[in-house]
Amino acid sequence: GLILGLYSLPYCYLGADGAKVLYLSERIRKDTYKRLTETGNFLKSVMNFDNWSEQRIFAICLKVRLLHATIRYFTLHSNRWDMAWGYPINQEDMLGTNLAFSLIVLRGMEKLGYAVDKSYEEAYLNTWNVIGFLLGVKTEIMPNNYVEAVKTDKAIAERQFRQSTESQELTASLMQVIRSFAPSEFTANLLQSQSRMLLGEKYAKMLGIAETNIPNTLLKVYNTTSVLMSKIF
Repeated sequence: GLILGLYSLPYCYLGADGAKVLYLSERIRKDTYKRLTETGNFLKSVMNFDNWSEQRIFAICLKVRLLHATIRYFTLHSNRWDMAWGYPINQEDMLGTNLAFSLIVLRGMEKLGYAVDKSYEEAYLNTWNVIGFLLGVKTEIMPNNYVEAVKTDKAIAERQFRQSTESQELTASLMQVIRSFAPSEFTANLLQSQSRMLLGEKYAKMLGIAETNIPNTLLKVYNTTSVLMSKIF
């Protein structure tokens, strides 16, 4: 959950043109908490085995496809969209988002110090390929394995990632909500520092995530301890 909120979502915002769609729709910017809750519920639903075995997964993904279609329609008819930014919620945007919820989650676990078996990595990526297919991503552009996923992610980043006002405002709204969950200022700063660490200095600066008073040495100790505790308990 922390990786999704501190890494995957802001990683999506780095795609400047795609972020414009989210910004114009205003829901993720002005009603961030509710939108994050909806995203979290979707992720829990697609990771629930019963929804697959009982075939509810099709209705779950269809709702998201209809939501995308609605946003796409109103974006195109808003008189605020420039086609120089590409088609709203296009194949590259959807594939990049799919990778943010699959490859980037695995990368986040590695950065926090967790070891993931290679067979589980491939299974997780394959599951998200199926989810992507149900959401309308064309199979021919999906990566077939971890190495291809890394290459695809790199290609999208080189084409799409850049600093933008929309990306920074979306990230600021996200950070505000995440910090509001924290029971203290120290914990809020710890979460923000985790986000900076996961994204890396370059991307954190592009998104305008400010440095905190949490030193990197303390963050490393915290993460190492968390991994050890997870193995014990």
